[in-house]
Amino acid sequence: MNAITRLHRTGMTIGWIAAGIITELPAQAAPSPREPRLTGTTFAEARYKTGSSASLYAAHHFGAAMIVAGVVHQPRNNQQTLVLGTGTRIRLTRAAKVTVILAGATAPSGTSLRLYALPRLTAGRVTVSGIAAAYQPLGGRLVQQAMVDPLTVSVPVIPGVRVGLAAMIATAEGKPPEFGVGPCTRLRIPGGALTFELVARNRQPPQLRSAFSAAL
Repeated sequence: MNAITRLHRTGMTIGWIAAGIITELPAQAAPSPREPRLTGTTFAEARYKTGSSASLYAAHHFGAAMIVAGVVHQPRNNQQTLVLGTGTRIRLTRAAKVTVILAGATAPSGTSLRLYALPRLTAGRVTVSGIAAAYQPLGGRLVQQAMVDPLTVSVPVIPGVRVGLAAMIATAEGKPPEFGVGPCTRLRIPGGALTFELVARNRQPPQLRSAFSAAL
């Protein structure tokens, strides 16, 4: 089973879950006719995964579209990947939206085309969000990859603090799939939010992850 097939099956599973959550949303969650279906967004996000990668992304919107740029550093091979693309945010209901980004990436090991989907669903006190991605190599030594990393489910415990679970699944051509799950905490701070995850993985040691995100 190749990476694209795995991505399709994973995407179908997430789609059914998302559809179930959206179906259970209250009727008043339907978008107002005045609310735009497509909107751009301006944000900055920095993420760090122990022993794996550090990344920085920023986006600026122009009406319903946005330009996204990022850099990813992988300490294991001391390699930097530059990412540049465009996208938009699709509002499904007042409580459900997904940001879609199509980007190109270049690194010393080759170039690739990348598709990102960042869904966010809210049902009552529960928020489900995630980052799904598929990489198609265009040259060099790269291989097809597909992942959902992370997929988080959280609830508020006190004002400004959410706790829950973070899960991940990743596949790469020629390798067995990697998956993991663990606790996560999100803290609202001045200017943005901090997220911490501790993910136990099937093929690697547990990984501590942190992220800072801000809407600008």
